[in-house]
Amino acid sequence: RDMAAGEAASRPPYLATDRVSHQHSMAQTRSQHGRAAALLLASSLLILGVVFLAGNSGGAAMLEEEAAQESNSRQEAALKLEKWSKQVDKMEEQVKTFQADANAKAVDELVHLERVKDLLVELKSQVPETPAPAPVKWGYGDGPNGPAHWGELDSDFKTCADGKQQSPINFELDIKEAALPSLGWTFPDEESPTVSASNGREVYDGYSLEVTHLGAPRLLLDSVTYTLTEFHLHTPSEHQVAGRHYDMEVHFVHEAQMEGRSQRAVVAAFFQQGSSTPAELRAVLEGARAAGREA
Repeated sequence: RDMAAGEAASRPPYLATDRVSHQHSMAQTRSQHGRAAALLLASSLLILGVVFLAGNSGGAAMLEEEAAQESNSRQEAALKLEKWSKQVDKMEEQVKTFQADANAKAVDELVHLERVKDLLVELKSQVPETPAPAPVKWGYGDGPNGPAHWGELDSDFKTCADGKQQSPINFELDIKEAALPSLGWTFPDEESPTVSASNGREVYDGYSLEVTHLGAPRLLLDSVTYTLTEFHLHTPSEHQVAGRHYDMEVHFVHEAQMEGRSQRAVVAAFFQQGSSTPAELRAVLEGARAAGREA
């Protein structure tokens, strides 16, 4: 230690001063370099900040523009919705008004119709009723209401004068006898060969006595099966033979369905009262004659 102190003491003073100055110069140089580096860093950061701010300024402007456009679009949409809503409300009011007017008109029409109906009823009550025309009297005798004058009695009877196949028919004695098949009734095996009187219904219309709702027997004619539906009596006979009426004529009326239409086949039989006439049939004939004389 003493040697080092002696060496230091023995060194020249200027050497110590130069070392201190040199260290101080190096320190200043390092300080200047640090400041320069700091200034460079600050300048770089400042430039970057300016560039960043400039970039952000453009983006912000674009965002603001987009936000403004979106806001305008929303406002336009809101205005359109409000306009449409008002139009819908107006249309609803118009529909309600139309319905109210229609209902009012309908009520007025109903009231008017009721008044007209009442007026018609009142007028009808004031008008005297026209009596229904009396039915046309026709008969089988030789008088003015007989077969020779049927076509003159009523317009509905014109076929009696114009028709070529109209009943009644006068069979002359000089007619040629036709070769016709025999007529006969048949009963199905499951049915009774007799017709119960309880099934038939007797009807008298002022001209003939009818027994209806029979339903049997059946008649085969020209390959068509007919069913007896009713028979009725005519006194005197409807048809004539050589200008002569029989005391009674019975018509057996048969029906068959042909292609959806009803077709009839009528079998007529003449009856002349005699000693063998049953008492029941004799009573029918006498009653019919009495009714004819009263008419």
